[in-house]
Amino acid sequence: MKTLLKLTLVAILFVSTSSVSAQKMGYLNTQELLYSMPEIDSVQIKVEKFSTELREMLEIMQVEFNNKVADYQKQTATGMSDAVRELKETELQELRSRSVAFETSAKTDIDKEYSTLMQPILKKLQDAIEKVSKDNKFVTVFDQATGAVAYVDKSVLVDVAPLIRTYLGIKEPVKQISPAATK
Repeated sequence: MKTLLKLTLVAILFVSTSSVSAQKMGYLNTQELLYSMPEIDSVQIKVEKFSTELREMLEIMQVEFNNKVADYQKQTATGMSDAVRELKETELQELRSRSVAFETSAKTDIDKEYSTLMQPILKKLQDAIEKVSKDNKFVTVFDQATGAVAYVDKSVLVDVAPLIRTYLGIKEPVKQISPAATK
């Protein structure tokens, strides 16, 4: 009985091992592919323009605040009533609060704008990865950019990036761009 069980386990192990070795696996770097896509330039330009507009508005608010502080300091030096002083201080605090709130809101808006613009590009890339992987009968494709796999023996894998690049019509890869440089 034990011998039969051992033989069955060995047979199952042999069958599962041989089917795993027949599976086609590949790897790619989604960040490299993403930043090779021509649409990325448009996103970077639009986000930079949007950021510049918000930054200019923040600078206008800062100039207004600085002018009011200078005016307050001049009036304080020449003397003012307590009621006027309290009114001016409240006005300065409100301006400062609005400025801080605007800055926080602007950062959130920039992130939203970036995400909105990137969504169709990410979908296009994901669709391309799925189509090329299925068409080329890959069982698994590893993404080196995510760090999901700690060790990959590239000699047994196929780099899928050139196939995806061809499918997307990208002629050659670009140098790796850090995501921080796009914001």
